[in-house]
Amino acid sequence: MNDNLNNQQPKSDPKGKAIASFVLGIINVISFCIVGLFIILFLGIDEGSINLTYKGNTFLSLGPNERLFLGYLQFALTITLGLIGLILGRIGLKSSKKRNAIIGIILNGTITMIFLYILFFV
Repeated sequence: MNDNLNNQQPKSDPKGKAIASFVLGIINVISFCIVGLFIILFLGIDEGSINLTYKGNTFLSLGPNERLFLGYLQFALTITLGLIGLILGRIGLKSSKKRNAIIGIILNGTITMIFLYILFFV
């Protein structure tokens, strides 16, 4: 009888999931800001390619197809990171690092909702 009580496994603490949610939220915010800045800088340029140069050397040339691909890639990245971060944050709420999980949920949820709003309503 005592063997059953002593062999019980201790509950695991999913604090790694809470921290992962927080880190994914930060990555999502940074990614969203970089692509948002890129879109604002090059909004309205429909024809030709965009050449980014430094001291006369072109180090990046983006045509319309490449810009479209980057937009789709950002869509996939934002939605994927946001949903994974939300799921990890929800699991992380049961950990000792609740603050990280809550911040991760807020960051991931906010960026995902803003992105979906821009995608469907703007």
